[in-house]
Amino acid sequence: MDTSTETTTGVDIVRTYHQHLQGRGLRPTTIRAYTSWLSRLQADTDADLLDLSTEDLEAWLVTHQWAPASHAKAVQALRAFYDWAHLSERIDHNPAASLRGARVPAGVPDPCPDAVLAAALERSVGVDYWRLRIAADCGLRRAELAAVRPEDVRELPGGPVLRVIGKGGRVRHVPLPPDVAAWLAMLHGPLFPGKKRATMSPSAVGRWYTQHLGLHPHSLRHRYATRAYHATHDIDAVRVLLGHSSVATTQVYVAVADDDLTRAAAGAWAAT
Repeated sequence: MDTSTETTTGVDIVRTYHQHLQGRGLRPTTIRAYTSWLSRLQADTDADLLDLSTEDLEAWLVTHQWAPASHAKAVQALRAFYDWAHLSERIDHNPAASLRGARVPAGVPDPCPDAVLAAALERSVGVDYWRLRIAADCGLRRAELAAVRPEDVRELPGGPVLRVIGKGGRVRHVPLPPDVAAWLAMLHGPLFPGKKRATMSPSAVGRWYTQHLGLHPHSLRHRYATRAYHATHDIDAVRVLLGHSSVATTQVYVAVADDDLTRAAAGAWAAT
């Protein structure tokens, strides 16, 4: 292990790593996702993060009975952090190199029922109503909703769109209903202003939707994908709208309509 004079207490090394991620130009939400796992690890151990062994990390992962997706994300964060520490010669090997995240089961479409959204819109007024509309009519992720600002509205030849910066910094234009575009353009400041920061955190935005909708906001994204697909049956168009890099990911979001199932089954009947 490197014995330089740099202070390597848990808090300091996480702060140094945070600065490294900023230097790489990663988005704030991505940086928080990586460093939050390290802060949790530091809170659960008395040792310095750079002194932990592979066995220590495995024991920590076993202690927390996380869902497969959370386990996989924790392992990803550990591998990235210790790889950086090794390459920057703060440690002489990467103790997380052999860690493997849990296998994440394939997801299934879970669109918000139309009746649930209609009821939420019916009882909402003012900004609450428009927040629900934007999520339902644009299919955005929580972090993307947190970042929505009036200056993101663009007027293109085909109509108004919302400029969205998604995962990996990829930019896409999501078409907007005219009334939503008009309201957003008149908004002063972000859609979800924060109390201690410019905007609310993605997790706080998620809690807002859960409170006002009664369901996780991702169900609105699934609903958007499902309705968009059944309007066109163009899976690649839906992929672009959602900001996915793979059609395989988009397919997880699209629920098959009952009438499509009936037509498919009827085709089989006709052949017998």
